[in-house]
Amino acid sequence: MKKIFTSDKYTKGRGNFVKKIEIRCNNCSEYIFSYQKEGNGELEKLFFDLILDNLSVKNGTKLVCRKCEKLLGTRFIFGKEKRDAFKLYPGAIYWKIFVPKTTIVKRG
Repeated sequence: MKKIFTSDKYTKGRGNFVKKIEIRCNNCSEYIFSYQKEGNGELEKLFFDLILDNLSVKNGTKLVCRKCEKLLGTRFIFGKEKRDAFKLYPGAIYWKIFVPKTTIVKRG
């Protein structure tokens, strides 16, 4: 099940720069899920409330690739807001930004 962009109490603090990205395993290029990235900067953690599809990954304590079984990240509670998130391991994933008529690939 896919959902449209999330709007929550944290949106104002993150700014209005929102894009949909596709998270993939850097080892085997397997699709993991779509994510709502807000703001500029690196992708170091993935908040559960911004995952747009494949919601079953929220049940685990670790983010693992279904195809190659590589460990991509670990679940943790972020900050004062106590938001569930995955802390990504460096170089574990790559992502694509979806822009009309173009796709930008970012590794890291």
